[in-house]
Amino acid sequence: MKTWTSVITYSVLDMGRECETEEEYKEWVKQSFKEEHNIELGDNEISDIEYEEVNEDEDILSESDFSQLEEQKYHVEEER
Repeated sequence: MKTWTSVITYSVLDMGRECETEEEYKEWVKQSFKEEHNIELGDNEISDIEYEEVNEDEDILSESDFSQLEEQKYHVEEER
């Protein structure tokens, strides 16, 4: 009888997790995989990490953006 060994690669794209540091992000990924898939990951199994600075104020609509949305909503309601 022969014994076989292999490497199995499981890829997942994770987007949008807010963390302060790369280490915090890696810990979150490892904990999530353990809870959701019962898979224990090492730091070396988490790769291609990128981050983007997010300005919390960018989520707030300007007054003109809000007015345009209200105008669009009004036109849609009129057509009904």
